Amino acid sequence: IPFDLKSVKDPVGKENDQYLLNEANNADTIFLGWGNHASFLDKGKEVLILIEPHAKKFICLGLTNSYEPKHPLYQRKDAVFESFVQSF
Repeated sequence: IPFDLKSVKDPVGKENDQYLLNEANNADTIFLGWGNHASFLDKGKEVLILIEPHAKKFICLGLTNSYEPKHPLYQRKDAVFESFVQSF
């Protein structure tokens, strides 16, 4: 994760979760692709708990060795979407 994010008091922002929840409520499909950086402050886990009611809509491009949804930047262009299944 970029050093700048680790050095600020609130790198996520107080309104971020509400935006994520609003979008999850309106989405037909929810692409998860934050990679290993979401382990910082456990934000990946927090997001999964927040939008867990929409779990049937989750897709990703596979999982990292740390079981985070892979970031699309680091995937082949022919990577295939798959369901994201993880216990909460």
